[in-house]
Amino acid sequence: MSCHPHCPTATVFDPPTQVVNDIYDPQLVNVVHTVEVTNSHHCVPVYQHCYQYVVKEEFNAPTFTAPTFTGPMHANTYGRQVRTSGLSKNKTKKKSKFQNKK
Repeated sequence: MSCHPHCPTATVFDPPTQVVNDIYDPQLVNVVHTVEVTNSHHCVPVYQHCYQYVVKEEFNAPTFTAPTFTGPMHANTYGRQVRTSGLSKNKTKKKSKFQNKK
C-alpha cells in the first residue's frame, strides 16, 4: 500500500489497555496480644515450734507426825483448812536468865 498525498492522515484511538503497577508502602498496624496472668495462692504449712510449760507443785507426805490443832478453822481460797488463832491463849513469854540480872 502506498500513501498518496491526496488522502489526509487520520488518527484513530484504540481503547486503552490497563497496566497495574503495584507499589507497596509500609503501614504500621498494632496487633495487641493479651496475656492473662492468674496468681494462684496455696497455703503451705511451715512449722514454727513453740513450747508451753506447765509447772505442777507436788508436796510429799511429811515424815513426822503433825500436831493436831484445836481451834477455830476456816477454809482459805484454795479449799484447805487453815488455823485462825494461836496455839494456846494462856502461854506467857518466858524471861531469859540474862534479863533477870541487873
